[in-house]
Amino acid sequence: MQKIAYIFPGQGSQYVGMGKELCSKSQIANKIFDEANQILNYDLKTLCFYGPENKLRLTEFAQPAILTLSVAVYYTLKNLYSETPEFMSGHSLGEITALVCSESISFSEGLKLVQKRGQIMGRVTKNIDFAMYAVNNLDSNIIEKEVKSSPNVSISNFNSPKQTVLCGGKKEVLELVTLFENNGGTCISLNVSAPFHSKYMKPAADQLLTHLRNITFNKPSSMILSNYTGKLYSENIVNLLYNQIFMPVQWNNCIDYLINAGVSLIIELGPKQILTNLINVSHQMVKAMACENYDDIINVSNILHEHEKETQTDIKEKELSILAKCLSISVCTPNRNFNNYEYEKGVIEPYSKLNKMYDNHEVENRILVKFDYIEALKLLKCILNTKKVTNDELLFRVSQLIDTPHICNVISLDEINDIMLNNQ
Repeated sequence: MQKIAYIFPGQGSQYVGMGKELCSKSQIANKIFDEANQILNYDLKTLCFYGPENKLRLTEFAQPAILTLSVAVYYTLKNLYSETPEFMSGHSLGEITALVCSESISFSEGLKLVQKRGQIMGRVTKNIDFAMYAVNNLDSNIIEKEVKSSPNVSISNFNSPKQTVLCGGKKEVLELVTLFENNGGTCISLNVSAPFHSKYMKPAADQLLTHLRNITFNKPSSMILSNYTGKLYSENIVNLLYNQIFMPVQWNNCIDYLINAGVSLIIELGPKQILTNLINVSHQMVKAMACENYDDIINVSNILHEHEKETQTDIKEKELSILAKCLSISVCTPNRNFNNYEYEKGVIEPYSKLNKMYDNHEVENRILVKFDYIEALKLLKCILNTKKVTNDELLFRVSQLIDTPHICNVISLDEINDIMLNNQ
């Protein structure tokens, strides 16, 4: 079954004009921006639409702006396509957006959290002379080795196999930039307002910890990936969000996890398409799409509905193949029982029921449930028992069942063996 993930951008994706087009066409988005104004007690909507840019770039304003637009995009899309994705993830502050959209925390709680997060980050790093660079086309192992020898520099983001971001004291960072460029790397200065995900952010994390502990986190509707671990949430959310502030963002590991979990379509919701570009350049085995403006949302909604139809067709084909396998085994298994009455009751009648299940399911849209599989296996077991199969042949027929696609997603191997092999 094909899987979908929604991802949300972090700071650096903000720009003057963000959300203006969407709010002009989506009442849902416009309402979310108005709600943000009330929660924050200032006019975020006007700041996003008209600037000034130097204010929007400040951490305390950029983070609420990006979260608000991302949430507005999400709920506008959800109004057109209501299915919840299996996974959500976000880059840096985008992880908090994922928690909001997965209903782990409310929009109000998430907005207040990133406002506080941005204020503290900006305050504790106000007088630090730092630099932040994205290093492209150079192995991250080479970068890590050199960074370890420079105590005032650290890796902030492992963004992709082709991009690593370093941050630290300006003098030391520039020295490493020269070294990396001499080794074939391409280094791009990042115009950010604070040294994110570096040791300089540890005081900010300590100050934010009390606020994090006062938030009640509910179970999210989608599985969430942690920037800190690069894996699914498996421990206290407060600890994950605390460490995320000053530890490297393991974004490349997050994307690898999604791909290994079978995700075939990743949709970025929010300003610009920075994450989409990263994925499409470095992870060709998965398709990524950006979704920000209203036309984007309409297009993505249509694609998701088509994707759902294809997925349902794929599931139905697999389910029919399981019933077809039961029918095939019934026919191909030699008969050693020549009692006509037993053959009629133990082979002909259960085979007719199996065949009816197949015919009915072929014309229906409903998905098979566990009970259907159990009934089909019991009918097959009755046929095999009546035909008096040998133990070896029974084991062979069970192995054929287990190799059938999709069956073990619904019924376990132990349950298959219990039905087919016990009480012979």
